[in-house]
Amino acid sequence: MTTKHQGGHVARTLLDEHACDALVMGCIDFRFWEALFSFVRQRFGIDRFDPLILAGGAKNLASPALPAMPEVAFFNIDVSHRLHHIKHVVVTNHIDCGAYGGSAKFAGKEEEIAFHKQEIDKAARLIAEKYPDLAVIKIFVSRRGDDPDFLVLE
Repeated sequence: MTTKHQGGHVARTLLDEHACDALVMGCIDFRFWEALFSFVRQRFGIDRFDPLILAGGAKNLASPALPAMPEVAFFNIDVSHRLHHIKHVVVTNHIDCGAYGGSAKFAGKEEEIAFHKQEIDKAARLIAEKYPDLAVIKIFVSRRGDDPDFLVLE
């Protein structure tokens, strides 16, 4: 949607823009994705991004529950890359993810965090192999009381 101003100048609106900074891959869990988006904006200055919200986040590439999930994830990354000219992919997982069986599946919090770091790393490697021009940002979302706590991984 554009609006004409006096003198024939055309002001561009957000609907006219066709580029964004990143694709953010996260889980559908309502407890985390909204806070994740805020964190990405504040920490990395990424204000415009395409959200890819699938149960399990990085699981869809690292250890998919269904054979089609990597194809779905890569299709969305590809669309964002080709059409919106992204420069980053943010790959995330979170504590107590039901797609992985929740926190009860692990002997303790340290084991759970270590597992998710491996999953995020695997998904990041797969993205980097397919899209070497994209920077991958890796984030694990934990909790500090009732508040999300973000761990940016190297």
